[in-house]
Amino acid sequence: MRSLDSNEVKQRVAILTRLKKLLVAQREKFSSYLDVLEHQKTDIVDGDLNKLEAHVELERTIVKEIYALKKVIDPLEDMYRMAYPLKEAEPEVPAIKESLERIREEVLSRNKHNQELLSKNMAAVRQKVKGIRSFRRLAGIVPSEPAPSFIDTTA
Repeated sequence: MRSLDSNEVKQRVAILTRLKKLLVAQREKFSSYLDVLEHQKTDIVDGDLNKLEAHVELERTIVKEIYALKKVIDPLEDMYRMAYPLKEAEPEVPAIKESLERIREEVLSRNKHNQELLSKNMAAVRQKVKGIRSFRRLAGIVPSEPAPSFIDTTA
């Protein structure tokens, strides 16, 4: 194994530092995503559409930020693998990636749960609307006041 000159060491350290910083930032974004999903769940249960809409918009923003970070992280990870072969891999990066993966799995699970909850609530609302429409049709068929059936011709 050859020794590294100071320039190569500086490059490796810079890559490692940047990668760790971006992975931590992505992990924080996923954590904030979990918070948003928890608020969405509350909004769905409470039926608060205004808050739900705001949280969905916040969710979109966070997802865009996560993907933007991923676009930077992927090439940086390739550089990291080239700079740090398996024998000399930095132990912090795999630990950060592992915690990031756990949070990501939790996000997917909660998101799926919220989608199912929202689907159930939407089905219940559809049933109510259907019931209201049926009631209106019945109300239109049955007049509110009975129509007279005899005409008084004695006057």
